[in-house]
Amino acid sequence: MSISAEIADLIRRVARISSPNLLLPVCDELEQLPADADFDHITSLLRHVQHADTRTCLLEIVSAFKSHDLQVNAASLSLALRSAIPSLESQGEETVLELVWSGPSKPFSTIRRTDQALADIIAESQQSILIVSFAVYKVPGIMNSLREAVD
Repeated sequence: MSISAEIADLIRRVARISSPNLLLPVCDELEQLPADADFDHITSLLRHVQHADTRTCLLEIVSAFKSHDLQVNAASLSLALRSAIPSLESQGEETVLELVWSGPSKPFSTIRRTDQALADIIAESQQSILIVSFAVYKVPGIMNSLREAVD
C-alpha cells in the first residue's frame, strides 16, 4: 500500500470511529498551532484527545508521515480531517457511539457534557426519540428542549 493510500485509509478510519463533535474541536486546536509546529507539537496536542480509539488513530496518522520522512503541518492535517467528515456523515450507514461526560468540563477535552449531547439529539430528532436516563427530568434545559421539539 502506498503511503498516500495508507494515510487516506487512516483518515477515513478516524472519521468513521469518531463523530464531528469529537473531531471538530481537535481540528480547531490543530489550527491554533503555529505554522512551523513540528511532529512533537502535533503529537503532544493529539495525546490530549480523550477518546482512546480516536487518539490512537490520529497518532498513527502522524506516525505514518514521520516514518516515511514526509512533512505535515497541523493546518493540513486539520483540513484532511475536516474533509473526511461530510462524506462519512452523508453515508449514514453506521451508528456512531459517542461517550458523553456528566462531570465538569476539562481543558482539551473533546468529550461533550451529557446535557449538551441530549439537547443536540433532541433538536435534531424528526419523528421520535427515546431517552433513558437517570433524573433527566430535573434538568430544566432538557425539559425545555423536549417541549420545543414537541411543539
